[in-house]
Amino acid sequence: IALSEDLLDGYRAFATKIWNAARFIFRHIEEGDTLPTLAELRQSELSIADRWILSRLQALIPTVHKGLEDFELDKSANALYEFSWYELCDWYIEFSKIPLRQGGVAREQTLITLGHVLEQTFRLLHPIMPFVTEELWQSLPWKKAASTPARVRDGRAPVMTLMFQAFPKAREAWVDLEAERTIRRLQNLIEAIRNFRGENNISP
Repeated sequence: IALSEDLLDGYRAFATKIWNAARFIFRHIEEGDTLPTLAELRQSELSIADRWILSRLQALIPTVHKGLEDFELDKSANALYEFSWYELCDWYIEFSKIPLRQGGVAREQTLITLGHVLEQTFRLLHPIMPFVTEELWQSLPWKKAASTPARVRDGRAPVMTLMFQAFPKAREAWVDLEAERTIRRLQNLIEAIRNFRGENNISP
């Protein structure tokens, strides 16, 4: 088959992108951090950016499931690429920098949200790019060992590996269409400003 070297370069850049996303969270974890899980947070108290990325994750999960079930792997891969590169890395991580600098409750909530979304994204990406995601998952804090029904039946211990983690399922409770509409308006505004600046050679 014809193999595009440019395409390989693009996916190498994608692997670097998610690697840097993981490094970003490591830079903001402090020694002794013992953060609660996402389930322990009140959704209504999260920032609009946190609610937005969690909602977008819920939209991603069934798309990935359907692509895998229908053997249309390109649809799963493309959905993961778009979410990981643009929504998670280009937008949410940028939004998260302010609360992470502010500290306090805002920092804690953002760190929990970011950690959850990254970990779930690694699970979704794992069938498509297993080696990078396993390496990154192993380096995440607060991960837990898991097992399989066969291992449980045989009395074997859980293993610290991404391969045995449950594949994500969408949670309807985390869908927030109002947060999605608000962030979409903000994105449109920011993109319009960037375009105007570029077209008129205005310095950043």
